[in-house]
Amino acid sequence: MIESPQMRPCFPNAEVTLFDTEDLTPRPMDVAVLVELAFIGAQGSEAVLVQVLESPEDESSWAGTVACAPKFLPMEPGDLVNFGHRNILAVYDSDIRCRTWTGATDKEGHGLLELDDGEIVLAGEWALLNTEGGQEKIPGWVVYWNCANPACVRPSHLEQVPPEEVGLRDAATEVRRLQATEEVVLIDGEFMHDISDKFWMPHLDDRENLPVGESVKLIFTDGDTSERMWVRVTAKKEDKSYIGSLRNLPVHLSLIPGQSIHFEPKNVIEIGCEADCHVE
Repeated sequence: MIESPQMRPCFPNAEVTLFDTEDLTPRPMDVAVLVELAFIGAQGSEAVLVQVLESPEDESSWAGTVACAPKFLPMEPGDLVNFGHRNILAVYDSDIRCRTWTGATDKEGHGLLELDDGEIVLAGEWALLNTEGGQEKIPGWVVYWNCANPACVRPSHLEQVPPEEVGLRDAATEVRRLQATEEVVLIDGEFMHDISDKFWMPHLDDRENLPVGESVKLIFTDGDTSERMWVRVTAKKEDKSYIGSLRNLPVHLSLIPGQSIHFEPKNVIEIGCEADCHVE
């Protein structure tokens, strides 16, 4: 197992522990894949993507680094994590996540890059054509974002296409998104709590009496991956279920901020969010 750099904490530790799935199924992995782990801290639990760095010969445990900034836990990208089979929620190819541009953007959200000569170009297009192994520019063709994230600069998410093909691709992407959305369901938190007392749930009385405007955390899944996201309560129905509005931009699932969500008290795994972590 690798050593923790002096300035980087290593998890689990006294502040943050790992959720134990109690699943011992071996998951062979190569270096550079991403895994989803659930961490538990003083402010609750959160799923975090971790980049795998090292696997011992017996593949019983791994070392990795935090690959995205958690919203609530005292962790930062680059922090070290030691984990085993029992902690893994899901395994992903490392290329699955967008590499989001953090600099200036145009009105459509495309990243903008200023070259040494002062020319302003699309950051994604520049990455596709100029990074190692980049493509040759095809005259008359345009760059298309297959991930539908205009701020993405990961070359494998982009390709060059004829201009007349853009509209057709956008229509096909929307159809796939709608189909995928229909396959996303909510996890029964009460069931998760019953099989593991480490899975904390708010009191039933609180979950059954949510005020309109409150934010609650739910777990969404499409059968292959799951994500914990915040939903704002917009209405309560006579059967004690709720209607809400999705507040987060998912990493993997085909859901969109503002989408209407129907949920029940059994789906609520956390109540109240004071952090500025949402897409409005």
